[in-house]
Amino acid sequence: PKPQTPNPKPQTPNSPLEPTKRECKKSCVMIINMEEKTQMEIDKHFEELKSTFRSNRTRSLAYRLEQLQILKETLASKRQELYKALYEDLNMSEHAVELSFYLAATDEVNCAISNLTSWAKPVKCETPLSLFPSAVSEQYEPLGTCLIIGSWNYPLTTVVLPLVSAIAAGNVAVVKPSESAVACSALMRSIVESLDQASYRCLEGGPETAKMLNKKPFDAIVFTGGTEIGKYVALDSARNLSKLVLELGGKNPVIVDLSCNLPLTIQRLVNGKFFNSGQTCVTADYIFVHKSISEIFIKDFIAATKELWGVDARENKSYGRIINQRHAERVLSYLEGEEKNIIFQAGTPDAKARFVPPTIVLNPSPSSRLHSNEIFGPIVYIMEFNEPNQVIDYILARDKPLQINYFGDPTNNLYKMIRDNTSSGGILVNDLLINYLCYSSGFGGVGMSGQGKIRGFPGFKELSNSKSIIERSRSGFMDIPMRYLPETPAKVRQMALISKLLGGKTFEPFCKKAAVAFLLIGVWLFLSWLIKKKILVINL
Repeated sequence: PKPQTPNPKPQTPNSPLEPTKRECKKSCVMIINMEEKTQMEIDKHFEELKSTFRSNRTRSLAYRLEQLQILKETLASKRQELYKALYEDLNMSEHAVELSFYLAATDEVNCAISNLTSWAKPVKCETPLSLFPSAVSEQYEPLGTCLIIGSWNYPLTTVVLPLVSAIAAGNVAVVKPSESAVACSALMRSIVESLDQASYRCLEGGPETAKMLNKKPFDAIVFTGGTEIGKYVALDSARNLSKLVLELGGKNPVIVDLSCNLPLTIQRLVNGKFFNSGQTCVTADYIFVHKSISEIFIKDFIAATKELWGVDARENKSYGRIINQRHAERVLSYLEGEEKNIIFQAGTPDAKARFVPPTIVLNPSPSSRLHSNEIFGPIVYIMEFNEPNQVIDYILARDKPLQINYFGDPTNNLYKMIRDNTSSGGILVNDLLINYLCYSSGFGGVGMSGQGKIRGFPGFKELSNSKSIIERSRSGFMDIPMRYLPETPAKVRQMALISKLLGGKTFEPFCKKAAVAFLLIGVWLFLSWLIKKKILVINL
């Protein structure tokens, strides 16, 4: 038996056992980080999940479909609890919950349930002529253990969607919700507890819990959050060579071209930019407006913002709040020194109340921190442009964004130049935010805005191992003798000739060409026979 661990010493102000306080709207929540105990719990959960995976329990398609169906029914049964939790953490309205979470989550689960059987089927690949006769295929198999670390801005969306991909791919998973969204973290635990606990666990805790989880040798890690924390996640995961999916953020531009539908553009920008108080990774950080329409755009943009959110957005029940005071202070700090450039602000900021109003800045000074930091809040700055290169150079001078948004005619030269001369996780034309609802093409960033994709079939592939399978006949039919030792000059010449004739060619296109050739020869022979028998007479 192991010796009993002595009781810990009384806490001192500098003790690592000192509880840390976290703000909540109605109460003050105390979290005690007991590292040794938490580490043992994490080790226990990890080993139990590994044992489940090794039993092949999650490989069965019937099992995966059953768990997905349970998840779907659980989300439906907890709809009112979803409203309550997201309102408590982010002041999110029921309409916003439906748009940002429930619609995306139910779409994702339904897509996986409907398509899982076809996704999991082996995919036939072309056979190189040098390997003929062979059957080449690709089989998606589960990676194993997955860790999903969620973000506080969409605390349920950022864990449920990757969880669907993990379940569909046949993995076991640990879900770590954001500790900043207290109510949603507790709700997420109850959602995961409705699933098979032998395969899926939800572990709540603070940053230390996340760090310890990240150091475990998971087969895959999905992290949603800021770029700087993403770097630490990548560093820890690299030690275990874990497959890593990073859903980060970046400075996402909006380009408003002369050819845009101005009323529609403004309506979508005002709704999208200030949705969830601007705490959305794919929302706009800044807007480039063609100089010829900038005056009317700015006037209408301010009027539409005022009409939608009011003169004081604090009184608007649909307007959200920043997750906590620290982040509210961070967002407001970007306005320091830019007071003269603020052309509209829907209310007086109050960091203690987590309230940052919709704020529009025109042409911030070159030294402004707005140019260099992802805002991640309800502040947007506007700049004018005349030439496409002004926009492209500004985008290229910064890290690759998660999303580029273009409003205008997609057949225009400006759009084509932006599309072909910049790099981003995605491009959205004539809208804002809704790309996150598209499960068919996946969702993800590039460079500093992330790596890998989630959602739909791309998410299934990301959390699967694409195993190459080559099957050859045991009879040795059409074997090539010159592949075997001993080496001779004649074999070297023969291999060089085969490489020249067959290198890079595959069997299937060769068969198609051969089939067409044989068909033409057959038709020619048949016509010749008809003419010879005088069944077919051709008068010249």
